[in-house]
Amino acid sequence: MPIRPRAAASLLSLLTLTGALLGPSVEPAMGDAARPSPRAIDPSAPRGNGVIAFTTFRTGDNEIFVMNADGSRQADLSNNSASDSQPAWSPDGAKVAFTSNRTGNNDVWVMNADGSGQADLSNDSASDSQPAWSPDGTKVAFTSNRTGNNDVWVMNADGSGQADLSKDPA
Repeated sequence: MPIRPRAAASLLSLLTLTGALLGPSVEPAMGDAARPSPRAIDPSAPRGNGVIAFTTFRTGDNEIFVMNADGSRQADLSNNSASDSQPAWSPDGAKVAFTSNRTGNNDVWVMNADGSGQADLSNDSASDSQPAWSPDGTKVAFTSNRTGNNDVWVMNADGSGQADLSKDPA
């Protein structure tokens, strides 16, 4: 289901207000030898540590990988047979929120920066995706179609307190 213009504008406004950085989903601009994959998308870099998280299909399904800014030390963080994508670093660089379909539908998940402690935050039968952290790291905004259309939702960083912010009626 495509995002409706009003919901898209609401999401952009929310992400702008929270200070989240939206970047294009393109291959990193590096030389061929350093390029992570011809299908690497969704780059996300935290403040401070210089490690980039990205989505790649190199293992046969979408996985969240990390690498240094020069392309070195690449590692699979999510490492499972489900599709994991849309990584978003927490402001302190300690956690990565991401979208995964490992429960049969897209949910927003979180893991530690080393890939440990993976947990389903949104845990709903609808499609939840596109996580973005608040500047203080206490909340995660995301899109969900649980009301029948794509709305902007927010939850606490532990998954509690989920609320529909945009409440698009159509």
